[in-house]
Amino acid sequence: MEEKVKATVDRIEEGLAVVYSDVDERVYYVPVEGTPGLREGVKVTLTLIDGAVSGVEVMEGETIAAKERLARLMQKLLKRFKEQEKPEDQEEEDGTAD
Repeated sequence: MEEKVKATVDRIEEGLAVVYSDVDERVYYVPVEGTPGLREGVKVTLTLIDGAVSGVEVMEGETIAAKERLARLMQKLLKRFKEQEKPEDQEEEDGTAD
């Protein structure tokens, strides 16, 4: 039985890519040799036949989009952190801090 699974490359170890399923967190080991573009953080679609990896398709567009979403999220978090820091800094200057 053939199945398609979306996954993310977590790391490369000894010529194998350690790949985590985006759906159910299953782990797959994929040979790096013969699969151009396979590197840490890349989104892939695995083709499984009877549970074994038979094909890998690198999803470069999804990888770039995921990196852009992560960058936007980090910018929002930094902005919130800086906004929360401002009132505390003012209290210290006014001498009203504990």
